[in-house]
Amino acid sequence: MQKQLIFFILLAILIQISFAFSSNNSTYEPAKKDWVLGMYEPQDFSVFKNVPQNLTNYETGKLYMLHQDALHAFERMHLKAKKDNVTLILISALRNFPYQKRIWEAKFQQIKNGDPLKTDEQIALEIMTYSAMPTTSRHHWGTDMDINSVEPEYFESGQGLIEYNWLKKNAKRFGFCQPYSPKNDGSRDRGYNLEQWHWSYMPISYYLLKYYRDNINYHNIQGFSGSQDASKIHSIEDYVLSINKECLNWKQVHESY
Repeated sequence: MQKQLIFFILLAILIQISFAFSSNNSTYEPAKKDWVLGMYEPQDFSVFKNVPQNLTNYETGKLYMLHQDALHAFERMHLKAKKDNVTLILISALRNFPYQKRIWEAKFQQIKNGDPLKTDEQIALEIMTYSAMPTTSRHHWGTDMDINSVEPEYFESGQGLIEYNWLKKNAKRFGFCQPYSPKNDGSRDRGYNLEQWHWSYMPISYYLLKYYRDNINYHNIQGFSGSQDASKIHSIEDYVLSINKECLNWKQVHESY
């Protein structure tokens, strides 16, 4: 009787250990659909890591997380830049749906308050000069980051121009590509304006973009002001999918990275 009791106790312990192990594995990363739409809490998944404070423009209460592979690549790139007397600081990184929605709704309300006659579609298009609708942002993926500044003028001269030229020359060696290149240089003709600060870790984001293209439609874009107009303004075709051709063709040329 005592041996049977010990056997069942040991069996129960083994079941608990097995359950805990499988639970940890299942929380390694979000399901792809939730991942690309930002429908997750990054703290729940071990693939997302906190960025060391010294690599950020640290602000209390702000989230600084990246996919672990993107973070390691950024750390290597940061060290190389430092040797070249260039400082790379992460301004913004992973933003899940609730985070992106807060940004979007604040901008939406500000524009609406300033001009109540503007339609939701007009407001959305104005915001999308630079900012993405929730469920359509590459920042949901944990692979994309904003570096040093989000002001276009900063990168047009002085230290900002030096930093931008360094990134254009060197970032691809670490797996990064600039999704929102100039719209008049032949690499793309629609979507967000030039973002010198926005860089994407292609070994992961390349495949997430393919998943988005093949599996996400306008029924998935909802839950925020103006979302009903997403299809009218072609937010998938003209924004999510309209990126630098060098990034789109990353798989074919990544050997040179």
